Amino acid sequence: MGEVTGIDAPFILWERFHKIKPEIKGLSLNGIELGASMAVDMENGTFTYFAGASAISEKPIAEGVTAWELPAAEYIVCSLAAETFTELTTSALDKAMNYLFRTWLPNHKLITQPFSAEKYYKATPDGVSMEIWVIPAP
Repeated sequence: MGEVTGIDAPFILWERFHKIKPEIKGLSLNGIELGASMAVDMENGTFTYFAGASAISEKPIAEGVTAWELPAAEYIVCSLAAETFTELTTSALDKAMNYLFRTWLPNHKLITQPFSAEKYYKATPDGVSMEIWVIPAP
């Protein structure tokens, strides 16, 4: 996540996505965006990251855009909210991830597959919210 290299690849992808988002035909108007991390090389700690938004068509149209579908699976979902987006994606997300992976999952004797999704909801006057989705390992 950029801790070792100082490069925040997900942040770069989100910046790029938000720059071209107005040009993408077929996106849903509900404001839901999704980030997904998929482990590629656990030994080296590298991963693939997807940044996007929900679509109303199967293939959103824009140059350099790839359609991706959240895998059908049983998920464990952790919801969190904050007053601002910055607070949500920094301190609130850090606390939620620590609780989920260091407390809740171990207390339930669960481990997860090397995959997680971040579902970001449209901001409301009450604040912003998101969910972390993980797939339990067999």
